[in-house]
Amino acid sequence: MTRRFTRVAALVLAVLPLTGCGASKSLQNAYLLEDAAVGGDPARSLKPIKNVVVWPLENIAAGGKSKGIETQLTGMLIDTLNLRSGFERVVILEEDQAKDLMTRAGEELGLKKKPKAPIDGALIVTKLGQLTGSEVVLIGRLEVYDEDKVDKATVTVASATFNLLDAREKAYATMDSFTPVKRVWRLNVKRTSQETPFASRKGLDDTSRLMLQDAVDRMAIDLGQGAVASSKVLAKRVDDLTKAAEKSLDAGEYDKATASWNEVIKLQPDNKRAKKGLEDVEKAKREAEEKAKAAALKKQVDDLRAKALDAEKSGDLESALADWKKILELDKKHGQAADRAADLEKQVAEMKKKDAEEAERKAAADKKAKEAEAQKKAEDAAKKPAAEPKAAPAPAAAPAPAAAPAAEKKAEEKPAPAAAPAAAEPKAPAVEKKAEEKPAAAAPAAAGDLDSVRNKAMDAFNKEDYQTSRDLWKQILEKAPGDKQAKEMLETTEMLLNALK
Repeated sequence: MTRRFTRVAALVLAVLPLTGCGASKSLQNAYLLEDAAVGGDPARSLKPIKNVVVWPLENIAAGGKSKGIETQLTGMLIDTLNLRSGFERVVILEEDQAKDLMTRAGEELGLKKKPKAPIDGALIVTKLGQLTGSEVVLIGRLEVYDEDKVDKATVTVASATFNLLDAREKAYATMDSFTPVKRVWRLNVKRTSQETPFASRKGLDDTSRLMLQDAVDRMAIDLGQGAVASSKVLAKRVDDLTKAAEKSLDAGEYDKATASWNEVIKLQPDNKRAKKGLEDVEKAKREAEEKAKAAALKKQVDDLRAKALDAEKSGDLESALADWKKILELDKKHGQAADRAADLEKQVAEMKKKDAEEAERKAAADKKAKEAEAQKKAEDAAKKPAAEPKAAPAPAAAPAPAAAPAAEKKAEEKPAPAAAPAAAEPKAPAVEKKAEEKPAAAAPAAAGDLDSVRNKAMDAFNKEDYQTSRDLWKQILEKAPGDKQAKEMLETTEMLLNALK
């Protein structure tokens, strides 16, 4: 049994070369360009190859049998593409349609010389792609179509060359009249059929049809592999960008994370992970801003609290009260500030009341003292003219005794006018009081203006309009450079603005 099987196997191996099985296969030399990007490149807005326009085959085959066969083979090629290729759409052009389309392309491009074929330049092939809505143009050339006698055996041979031209504008970095056409895929194919003792040879039509089938099958395989390769490159790029975005988010680099996610969406517009990532970045950014704001507010409150306590210890109750109130403006729920402010308001009110009573008593005492002093001066001035003559006994020694009484009279007359001011001196306090009242009347108006601006500044701060609040505090400091509250609030708003940048 084993010997019989061995003999049959040997006989089959001996007969196989005679059957012509190996010779009936097409010889192919095909390759896909590395930068073809047949799967598309979203980063460059480069679409994947899904639509093809088939240009009528060129026939350079020698022999009478090949004459006019290009039309028939073009139809076979189109049918094969529709049945066996992975294209979504195959655009069919007759010979006249191809010529008209080429003429229109040249006219729209404004070319002086009429183009002859799609391979004439990048401008031509991309314009053809626009006009037909295709990403590539398939051109082919029939090189051999004949039968021949070899060692008393008839051999049928069909050979052709095919090129897939890139018609996508984005595939070309630059484009002008000198830019050459970019080939996506190339193929040289040859099919031979010969007669053997066990099989008759294929006819020219059958051989050509099988050649075209082999060519289209190879094209589908190569383009499919190219699309897979493009997808792998795209997937790796998306994965790298995703990792970079997540790393930037963890590091708090929100702008970098946003840029990485946007790049992913540019590559894959429907990427759900990238969209969710952008939402996470915005959320984290808001939380960071809120934390920065809370930290700045806490620091300001803590500083004001320490300042208020120090002011209380030093007995400066009014400054302490002002600081506690500032804390309440920043944090209305601050319990200690509310308690201390209420207590200090009572103490400050009592203190002001005592100070006012003391000031009133002092003012009354000062007034009484001034009135007494003025009365005394008036009385002294009234007494002075009567006592003056007793102090002048020497005029007898003078050579002109008659003139002495006149001089004495003049001397006596001088103090007399002084008595009038002495009597009028009690009116001085009234004049001083009027002088003091004038600036006091102007002060409330200025204070009222500052209070209005201050209220607006605090209102803007509470509404988180820090820019407006900062400008208003600056206005207050321009009018009152020594205003402590304005200085402190200006520092706080600038700190918050810097934190939010």
